[in-house]
Amino acid sequence: MKDLAVKYYTQGYNCSACIFHAAAERYGIKLPRDEMLTKALCGITAGFGIGSICSVLIGAIFTFGLLFDENTCKSARIRLLDEFAKNHGGKTSCAVLKRGDCKKIIAEIAEYTEQIIDELSR
Repeated sequence: MKDLAVKYYTQGYNCSACIFHAAAERYGIKLPRDEMLTKALCGITAGFGIGSICSVLIGAIFTFGLLFDENTCKSARIRLLDEFAKNHGGKTSCAVLKRGDCKKIIAEIAEYTEQIIDELSR
């Protein structure tokens, strides 16, 4: 899923759309028309436009919502946010994370997301 997410990023998709489309392709999730979804996801890009929580994390959480029931989604969400924050000094803010390499962050979140989905799908 990491390579798919990076592929979408290099094609110009915004951060949340990268993870969402990569997960859809990897797990066979049927999405609404591509341009419609991409347009909807632009509303949360760049940390909701104010540098708040990284939209790649939000895209991953949306994906959990499509794949799991509410309780499993909550477990996946908490796990993703905890793991990511642990590896970034408690930071999940787009404004802070953008000082680094967005492509690297997208790849990292895609890996976490795939691990969590695969483990919870067993």
